[in-house]
Amino acid sequence: MIDIIMAAKEIPQAVPVFIAPIKCVLTEADMKKWKDSAGHQDLVSFIQHVGKAVENKKVSGECPESPGVKGVLAILEKLKVWVGEIPPEDQPQRFGNKSYRVWHARLTDSAPEVITSILPAHLQSAAVELKPYLLDSFGNCTRIDYGTGHEASFTIFLVCLMKLGVLLQSDAQAVVTRIFSSYLSLMRLLQRTYRMEPA
Repeated sequence: MIDIIMAAKEIPQAVPVFIAPIKCVLTEADMKKWKDSAGHQDLVSFIQHVGKAVENKKVSGECPESPGVKGVLAILEKLKVWVGEIPPEDQPQRFGNKSYRVWHARLTDSAPEVITSILPAHLQSAAVELKPYLLDSFGNCTRIDYGTGHEASFTIFLVCLMKLGVLLQSDAQAVVTRIFSSYLSLMRLLQRTYRMEPA
């Protein structure tokens, strides 16, 4: 029996293979497949889990913050600093300041480094799968708009981090009161600064 346990310990763990996600929900039939998928169930379960964790809780209330929570908060703080470094252009259009595209281009260029900064060494390759969700979390750089679809993308980014173990089940309260609260604060700053239109 001991020999079997020793042998099991020597078997290397399978390295997960990560691939960049692609849009697959293009028709009503695709939507039905999505609603029946494990991914959809993961998303719904995550929302229910974090929602339950903040019942009767104040945003300012004390809650544990794992290294993963602190890492995501550091990313959001960095993105906020960039807004101060990239002021809006003086332009005639009332909405859609073009400097937002400069801000988003910096995010696009820095995304791999930003994401890997919160991933453990054995999960660094997950950045390729996380990147599109992060990039789509802060609005559309072509239309310079922002809406609930972008919020959903950020939520999926968080779901992925929890499935990877970067965020813990015990982080549920902090996911809402710290991370999502900071995310919305950043989005209000982006909307005010760059006059983003509603999507």
